[in-house]
Amino acid sequence: MATFISSPMTPLEKEEALTLFEELLRFPTISFAGPTNGSYRACAQWLVKTLSDLGLETQVRKIMVWGV
Repeated sequence: MATFISSPMTPLEKEEALTLFEELLRFPTISFAGPTNGSYRACAQWLVKTLSDLGLETQVRKIMVWGV
């Protein structure tokens, strides 16, 4: 099990984290149309860029969605 060492976030770090979270929430991914209207792909691309910018390794996988 991984151990994480946390330290209090500065006000600027909190604001940046909240901004990123708000951006993520703006993607219309909770809908039946998500797989066909491009919102899933746009969200995945945003996540790849954002997480890569934070130094994390990312990978996008295509999954089957029933009924689409």
